[in-house]
Amino acid sequence: MENDATIQLKTLLQLHLATDTSSAQNLPYILDILTSEHLSPSPHLTKWTSRIYSLLHSKDAPGKWAGLCLAHRTSLLSKSVMIEHAQQWLTIALRVLSRKETTPVLKASINLCRIILCSAMDVSEFQRQVCLPNVTKFTQTIIALCDGEPDVEFKILLLNTLARIIPLYPNAHRSSHSALSSLCLQYLNGSAPLPTPMVLLRSSSRLYAVLPATGGKVGASNLWKKTVEETLTFGWAVFSSLRSSFSEGPVSQNEDPHLAIPLNLDRLRCFVVIIDDLLGTGTQRSVQVPIGSLHKFATALLTTTTTDSRPSTGHIDISARSLEASVAPTLWKLGCEFVASLATHLRHHLTSHLNGLTSCLSSHLEQKIAGSQRLPFLKALHSILVHCLPLHSEVSCNRLTKAVLSSITTILPSQSDFDQSTDTVQIGRSKKGKKRARAYEGDELLKVSRNILFPLSDDGKAVLVACDVLAILLRNPGLSPTTHSLSVRVLLSILFFLPQRSPLSLSSDPTLHPKLLQKIQALVTESGCGTTNTASKSLGLVLRAVDLSTIDDNACQRTLDLLLHPRVPPLVRSLPHVESLSLFLFEEGTEEARDREILGLSVLQPQTTDPVQTTVATPSPQVDLDQEDRHIRPIPPTKAPSPIPIDTPAPANPGNSLPRVEPVYVPSKPSYPPAATPTLEPPTAFKPTIMIADAVEEDQEMPAIDLDSDSDSASD
Repeated sequence: MENDATIQLKTLLQLHLATDTSSAQNLPYILDILTSEHLSPSPHLTKWTSRIYSLLHSKDAPGKWAGLCLAHRTSLLSKSVMIEHAQQWLTIALRVLSRKETTPVLKASINLCRIILCSAMDVSEFQRQVCLPNVTKFTQTIIALCDGEPDVEFKILLLNTLARIIPLYPNAHRSSHSALSSLCLQYLNGSAPLPTPMVLLRSSSRLYAVLPATGGKVGASNLWKKTVEETLTFGWAVFSSLRSSFSEGPVSQNEDPHLAIPLNLDRLRCFVVIIDDLLGTGTQRSVQVPIGSLHKFATALLTTTTTDSRPSTGHIDISARSLEASVAPTLWKLGCEFVASLATHLRHHLTSHLNGLTSCLSSHLEQKIAGSQRLPFLKALHSILVHCLPLHSEVSCNRLTKAVLSSITTILPSQSDFDQSTDTVQIGRSKKGKKRARAYEGDELLKVSRNILFPLSDDGKAVLVACDVLAILLRNPGLSPTTHSLSVRVLLSILFFLPQRSPLSLSSDPTLHPKLLQKIQALVTESGCGTTNTASKSLGLVLRAVDLSTIDDNACQRTLDLLLHPRVPPLVRSLPHVESLSLFLFEEGTEEARDREILGLSVLQPQTTDPVQTTVATPSPQVDLDQEDRHIRPIPPTKAPSPIPIDTPAPANPGNSLPRVEPVYVPSKPSYPPAATPTLEPPTAFKPTIMIADAVEEDQEMPAIDLDSDSDSASD
């Protein structure tokens, strides 16, 4: 009895594949519903393969294209059917590639040959009889097609196909190594004035990186090392050409800088991509990587300057110097991509060179540059921190943290913004200010672009990457408590300020605001956890500021849940010194205040416009205690209060009840009571009645004394 799949296959043969034209028209529907159940053994399976043969021999291009596509899908769904008919299908496909056919037919033929040569690697007899005799023919055909094909998309398909087949049949392509290498270098030598398309560059570099496998098990390692050394030589030559007017390179007299600089810049981009693919390609035996040479080249790219450090002795072309200086940011960007590639592939082998690389990155991040220019440096730093071992240098860790923190502090309002908002509020209180405000009503619609903090998409990406980098740096045990405390204070300030800011004032992308808020919440939550034996002082502020309804991160929710509902009782231990976090301004030390001023994080203070209110705001007298002369100089307030009888209750601030007196000279130290030491105490520590009794004049009226007072009994 026929099942549903067999009946459906019969329907496809009778209706959809009745003619060559209908086969091409109904091909998308057939490929969409065709499954492996349709190709199970049945009487209609033979009719299916016969119909594919007839379509492959069709004289019309649409019918031939439909037959190649059906053979490709059949090979993917049924391995047994593919092995049975692979020889005939492969012969027809190779014959099609040798002819001048349309591009869709050629693409379908290449896909069919690739799936046949790569699918049955575990069947040795199939490999010996079908694949090995035809793989070299297929490679030569593709090389011939690449030479005369102007379509970039078709070239990418050809190069990707060769990159898939050569590692599977390395010995069969040993004789074709030179031809394949020439094919790759044709697209890896750069182009000007238009650069090489990145997709074509990636495909060519991927093929060039697998060519050392043609050397076999023994020669593949040596061929790989030779390829890396040749690529490094090529890179140094290109870099020297880009610095010909500086001390780093020789002076070139024959090349036009307007053509040579774009060409060499594209070649340098090709070099970075080639090294990335070579380091990512594995070999059967271990290889020796020239890490020192790679690190030296990366440092040369990152330390490129726009000025010559050494005086030049010969003639310098001013136009060439200006053009080479203008491409310095591009060299920095390529250097960051190169460093990220080294960190991704070399990992812990790069540990001995981390200090030099991080110093170069931190020196760039410490400069006042835009967020879009910071993005490559932050990405390179993130790759180093993720893939390499933790930084063992405390100096580098603290320096990087301060440099990365400056990329995040741009979210907080500055003192000028605060003063401007204060002036706007004060102007709005007066009648003239109201009229002026009505006159400019709606003016903010014309200034929306100026108020956006991150106008470019790269600016927003830079802040997000900076949050990821800062999260890793805060986990480093070498980070000083001062820098850690300052970082947490900045993050807490951003956490309280960011929900009050409009998403459109942050960026034109409305998704940046929730992403940034989520990262800040994760950072402050992690810092609020403290250690295993104590919680941080910022935990209460974190729980108050974090909105649990807007958190999408499950890890952050689990952390808060464990803090609020712990499964085990907390350990009763003393607070360690490292966990001391200054949350207020009077708690910060000298070093932390200095770092805060370096980062430009000043304390926002309102403008004092009314001097009378400022004077009245400090009514309490100040006491200046001179250590040498032992002078006590009470500074009177603006308006002294009237004398207060003794029988009234004592005021909250006894210093306010002092009458206006003149400075008094205290002869010597023994005249002080033992309780009054030279150290400066609050005003309540002094006894003003004793001091006033010595300084009062004879003609001054003495205050009344209440004889019914119980002060003596209270003192007893």
